[in-house]
Amino acid sequence: MKTTKLIIVMGIVLVFCQSFAQGPTKGKTTSAFANHQTSETANQHELYSGGAIYSDFKLEGTAGSAYLIGDWQEGIIIMKDNTVISGNKYRYNIYTQQMQFISNEDTMAVANPGEVKFIQFADKVFVHTDYYCKNELKQGYFELLEDGECSLLKRWVVSYRLVDGEAKQRLSASNDSEEFIRECSCFLKFGDQPAMALKSRKKEFINCFDEDSEQISAYMKRGKLKHKDQDDLLGIVSYYNQLHR
Repeated sequence: MKTTKLIIVMGIVLVFCQSFAQGPTKGKTTSAFANHQTSETANQHELYSGGAIYSDFKLEGTAGSAYLIGDWQEGIIIMKDNTVISGNKYRYNIYTQQMQFISNEDTMAVANPGEVKFIQFADKVFVHTDYYCKNELKQGYFELLEDGECSLLKRWVVSYRLVDGEAKQRLSASNDSEEFIRECSCFLKFGDQPAMALKSRKKEFINCFDEDSEQISAYMKRGKLKHKDQDDLLGIVSYYNQLHR
């Protein structure tokens, strides 16, 4: 698809092609995408975080790349007006919280994610939605795990830290002086309401389903399901959606 058409439909802008093509930008951004990304410092001297979230229940962090998937992937974008945009390769920069793609050998990023319904690549589907973070309303990208009256979403974040000592020796083969730690948290989104972080306590989790909480509790008890297990959680949310079909 021609670049001009992409600009008209999606509202994209060129964002520091050289730096993004080589790797994630650290610290504060001065690009036109500053309003679409979050950068919070946990420890100013050694630990920096992108797309930071605060959740009652976070899955354990693991070492990895600042990109959810390192290689560019064929994908499509479905706009809210049902326009389908194909023919591009995408990647998700977790650190800058940007969906990036290649256009005419330039690295671009989606400038108006609020106009996007779905972004799909590498067998994953992503949405951009409102969510609560420490009682503050924000917006961001989520991986969509289950869609319906209740959507199950996964929020990815990445931190990097400068390393020394044993960690530096471990990374010396690749001449790296830093390592990335990726974490993710699950969120529930009911209808058009903002997404909310998954509650760690079972009772609080069940109460999220309001008038269906007793049925959810019974269903979990019958199946011996745990809401902290992702497969069980998928089953619980799917069951709730069946109740509302």
